[in-house]
Amino acid sequence: MIDKKETFVNSVKMKVDPESTWFYKEITFYKQGVYKVYVYNEKDRFLGVGKMQTTIK
Repeated sequence: MIDKKETFVNSVKMKVDPESTWFYKEITFYKQGVYKVYVYNEKDRFLGVGKMQTTIK
């Protein structure tokens, strides 16, 4: 059986230009797996979510 429970790993805060339509942040992942990345604004309003998978070679 596959465990589909999410586990919180880390939080990263950064300043962004409010006029920009995009941003980036370099993050190191130490374990391979599938990650969901949630994005919130400075007032903790949910803006969006993305899913990614990491592999270690």
